[in-house]
Amino acid sequence: MRTVTILVLIIGFLLAPGRASALDMATGKGASGFTMAAGGLEELGILTALGSGALGNCFVGSIRWGGMETCTSSGWPRVCVRFRNNYLQNLLEASGKRHHFALQTVMSAAFLEAIADSQSAAPSAKKLGVDMGMFTSGSGRVQGRTLAPPLLYEALGTLVQGASLNSLCRPTDLRFGYIYFAEGDETGAGQTLWRSIISPYYLNRMTSGISLFAKAVETVGMCGLDVNFMLCIGGYGTKYPTSGDIAASSPALRLITGAWRAQEIHAAPAGTYGPYDTSLGPVIHSQMHLPLSMAGGVTAVLPPYSPGSYTQWLYPGMGSLPVGNPDTFCQVLGVGAGTSPQAMNQMLSEAINKTWIEEDTLAFAYWTRWTCCNWCQGADDAAVKHMIPEQGYSPVLTRKP
Repeated sequence: MRTVTILVLIIGFLLAPGRASALDMATGKGASGFTMAAGGLEELGILTALGSGALGNCFVGSIRWGGMETCTSSGWPRVCVRFRNNYLQNLLEASGKRHHFALQTVMSAAFLEAIADSQSAAPSAKKLGVDMGMFTSGSGRVQGRTLAPPLLYEALGTLVQGASLNSLCRPTDLRFGYIYFAEGDETGAGQTLWRSIISPYYLNRMTSGISLFAKAVETVGMCGLDVNFMLCIGGYGTKYPTSGDIAASSPALRLITGAWRAQEIHAAPAGTYGPYDTSLGPVIHSQMHLPLSMAGGVTAVLPPYSPGSYTQWLYPGMGSLPVGNPDTFCQVLGVGAGTSPQAMNQMLSEAINKTWIEEDTLAFAYWTRWTCCNWCQGADDAAVKHMIPEQGYSPVLTRKP
């Protein structure tokens, strides 16, 4: 009954008059000047792409049965079925233009409309001057954003989990809201130059050490040795504690790096999703960001960059030309021939810069890969198993295909 009620409310909200025009995207609204990239996707288009991907290798094709396991609870034996599968965690987006976006969900439209009306939730310096980032440069300022999945998709995920008798790995409950993060988080026009030189993470006692060390590892090219991603984000550079600007080998890589760093800020603290979750988490990150710029996402518990997980490109659509697969195909993040982050970056650089150079914006869905044995959750050895790679009962990040 609860699920049906949620579905009715969501569908009613989706069909409510005026939702499509909640934000004047063509000209912006107020001094914030929000604009939408040409060919951007609103909720229906996002749902269509996600649905096609879910029926393909993004979700259905990712499900693997891992056998039966046993556990005990207060001395009583229990049994569970081990599964591995992808699950849509959230949407990531990045742009080299201020207040420019490509994805528009019902919740993000409401959030952006509130910002435009109040003018209090957006970093003030983002309304002034010209960005340092340019679509012709691999270095500069980037706005990174993380969005919760569309509400209807979340509701359908609940139904799928129920149909699987709670055996598939679904790490969180419904996630409402829209998470916004602007690189550098300037709080005044006079701080723009300062934030482009030094990050507040260098000045905070909790992150200054890891910030300097992470930058040193990246500078000397040793990120490839960081196999557990304690300091680096695959081939995309360091985790967030770093300088304000993003220096990269291509404009596409600059944007991808910005998106991942936005994800890291909101990611769950280390250990939340098992031993492969090594993020500092919002408890530390949020102290160095304008609180209102993170509004709507305070309850989200996102996973960090995780090898073995998938990305589905939503904007600009990859099409079949560069990779021989449709837009709904998911790309593996893990390291390996043809699937490494570096190879994907080069492919994106060539495809995006020639076709979508004026928008300087990209967006993708993050399908994280999980393993679980849900029926043994709460067993006597659940805590120990949680921190052993690939053995957690509740959904934990996995690197196995």
